[in-house]
Amino acid sequence: DERIIKGQRMLEFMAKSTFHWCPTMYPLVSFLLVRTSLKHGINASSCDAFGSYGILLVGPLGDPQRGREMAKAVDMILEKPGMKRMESRSSAQNQGFIIPWTSPIQGTLAPLLEGCQVGLKSGDTDSASINLNCRTAILFYAGRPLDSVEHELQAQCDLMVLLNQLPQKNFTLPYLLVVKILRGVDISDEKDFESLEEYALEMKMDNLRARVIAAQLELLVVLSDWNTAKKQLGTEDLRQFLTGLFVGARFTLLEALILLKQAQGEPKYLKKRKWKKRALKPIRILRGWAKKGNVNIIHYVHLVE
Repeated sequence: DERIIKGQRMLEFMAKSTFHWCPTMYPLVSFLLVRTSLKHGINASSCDAFGSYGILLVGPLGDPQRGREMAKAVDMILEKPGMKRMESRSSAQNQGFIIPWTSPIQGTLAPLLEGCQVGLKSGDTDSASINLNCRTAILFYAGRPLDSVEHELQAQCDLMVLLNQLPQKNFTLPYLLVVKILRGVDISDEKDFESLEEYALEMKMDNLRARVIAAQLELLVVLSDWNTAKKQLGTEDLRQFLTGLFVGARFTLLEALILLKQAQGEPKYLKKRKWKKRALKPIRILRGWAKKGNVNIIHYVHLVE
């Protein structure tokens, strides 16, 4: 039925938009897309349905193993004829969001690069850029040498300019800035963190703002600037804007470290107890992820205990 196919395509586009600009609607659109696929049958849009469901499972629903099953379902659908246009987007969903919650993050770098290449060949430059954006943070977290990370991130930014994907470039810039600052490279010609935050607020992109803040926290913790890190952390729970992204796990680690450091340096007993009590929430979240099979979290748990 052409009407059903067009309706699913509309939901597919809505899922892309709500993820960035209206995250509270993202689950509603995703579940509706899943229901229409189950009721009317599988087509290319079904890849987005089960991929989005998988992202929700590994994120707010807290079931990474079932999320992995959704990723396997997407891979099976992609083997059917007529699914070519969804290969790049499904790669970003599976490798950038779902797989890092059950497997080592280093294993996603090559598939994400391949997903970008598939998108470039098919003309799906948006999905190609999303693959690169998912790869950005993982490159930083995987422990690669900073000079090679800077080279790759700069190449990604240059490619996004050529593809006219300037909004997507802003998701890579925060980590490029962190790497350049750590290497002592001049960043006077680049956008700074403040301008990126202002852009995110102006465009009402809370997930971009959360990534910018997470990148700043990475830098401040490495530089042991704990007081500034505490101010930057604030009291807002940014995990709600990092649905499915491994950046959310890293933010949780940084939150726990900053709060524990504040407790360590507080001379007054009641305030020390307050900081320790607040640190319990991210620590418990990390423990829960580790128990559910996230191998990338185990080291984080040891750091905060």
